[in-house]
Amino acid sequence: IAPAYLLMVAVLFLTHSITVRYLAVCLLCLCNMPSLLGASGEYAALWSLSVEEQFYFVWPFLIRKLSLRSFTLLCTALLLLTPVLRFVLLYGPPFLQDIRFKTWAVADFFAAGALLAIAARLPHLRPRMHQAIAPLLLLGAALFALQHLLPAPHTLTLINVAHATHLEPWLFGFSGFVLLAFLHPGMAAHLACRPLIFLAKISYGLYLCHPFLFTFVNTHWTIHTPNIFPQLVLRFFAEATLSIVIAALSRYTFEEFFLRLKPQHPRYSNTSRGHSAAQEIA
Repeated sequence: IAPAYLLMVAVLFLTHSITVRYLAVCLLCLCNMPSLLGASGEYAALWSLSVEEQFYFVWPFLIRKLSLRSFTLLCTALLLLTPVLRFVLLYGPPFLQDIRFKTWAVADFFAAGALLAIAARLPHLRPRMHQAIAPLLLLGAALFALQHLLPAPHTLTLINVAHATHLEPWLFGFSGFVLLAFLHPGMAAHLACRPLIFLAKISYGLYLCHPFLFTFVNTHWTIHTPNIFPQLVLRFFAEATLSIVIAALSRYTFEEFFLRLKPQHPRYSNTSRGHSAAQEIA
């Protein structure tokens, strides 16, 4: 993800959209905690990429010497205990309470992905993975319904519980969707899926550039009264179209160049007890 990220940071800096201090924040991958360098969040889209990079920096060293059993236990513990950590952090100092933006406060999402990766690479588990699709989807839907049907909490404890578990429906629901797409790739062959596949291919660049392009168009396209709504729709269509075009150009030229440089890692069809977890899921 680095080449497109650095290109976007360069565009932001050269167009004076970010300060020098925030440039340092971006280069150090601290956009989810810019206050460490005395900066503020000047380009909101970059915070999640810092979370991703921080995960990449830490995770390999954390699991490198673990056995597959220990690795699975670690992921399960993170999956279960991260919501508890979010709840505890809400009682901490203000700089720790932004629980949706700190890497350690969303570790259950990374753990869920790691558990799916383990199951997909173990021959004795993969045939049974389809059995988890319906429970995950139903659990995600049930939790989502509970969040919207239950009365709003009134006590501080219940409010914090709601905040700490707010992301759980998305975690379980989208884990089910990931399994569904992984185990049934033929769905992508349908004609209706092709626009979605195209958007998926350019989604990273689209995520990176769309706030910048929307702001640019908004600055140069003033909405006049009357008939505000049609003008807003037209401006949004122009912003979206421009963002998609720029993201597609980035994906099939700039990003494609670097994607071709990626080494092709072999996938192991079987594992042995002696391998570390990192080797077993490589």
